[in-house]
Amino acid sequence: MENILEIRNLKKSFGGSKLFKSRNPKVAVDNISFEIKRGEVFGLVGESGCGKSTTGNLISRLLTIDSGEIIYRGKNISSLKGRGLKSMRKNIQMIFQDPYHSLNPKKTLGWILMEPMIIHNLYTREERNRKILEMLEIAGFDETFLKKYPHELSGGQRQRIAILAALMCEPDFVIADESVSALDVSVQAQILNFMKKLQRKMGLTYLFISHDLNVVYYMCDRIAVMKDGKIVEIDEAERLYTNPKHPYTRALLEAVPGRNQIED
Repeated sequence: MENILEIRNLKKSFGGSKLFKSRNPKVAVDNISFEIKRGEVFGLVGESGCGKSTTGNLISRLLTIDSGEIIYRGKNISSLKGRGLKSMRKNIQMIFQDPYHSLNPKKTLGWILMEPMIIHNLYTREERNRKILEMLEIAGFDETFLKKYPHELSGGQRQRIAILAALMCEPDFVIADESVSALDVSVQAQILNFMKKLQRKMGLTYLFISHDLNVVYYMCDRIAVMKDGKIVEIDEAERLYTNPKHPYTRALLEAVPGRNQIED
């Protein structure tokens, strides 16, 4: 299976000052490398502050890299600008943790779903409307939802809309950053299954970022464990979960209150 994404020696630091030498920069991502195969769900797991969300923001180009390469579909996107960057962002989308902030509270759901297609100048108006209705049906919503506002929805419903909005431009690579961590466990399972359904239907590749090993194990084909900006272990999900090699991975697993709590 071909690689859709390759990360090569990626580095990112924050802070530091040329004027004040005592202010050393904090290394957030420290020379990491990995690849993601087309169609797989690749997990990036670690405790808060380990650099996993920064990695997602670097790949999506929300942050600039210090050094290294991001190879997407065989092309180095590390320094893309202007139209090239806009085109790339149509194909690489993000799902964030908190739909309260990612969804515009002043816009209807219909506008929220329409806007990505307008920004990227995709489809005719009729095609846009048809696509919105098709996606609503997949999510289990009827047409009346188009006139609702985000505050009128439950947390799980808001996250479904946020996921749909990320997929309106038909990306092939999706970065899900703590996309269910703000939800109750029962709702988490529903959203994870919804994401799996969309992956099968649309042929998506996910980079799934989370601090929760149960969630990552449930979703992912392979998992990378991150600590202090470095990747300390990469393995197939089943093997990593049942036979971890690195002491930090074992410590993370031992801290999990109950394994395999998520059910289909």
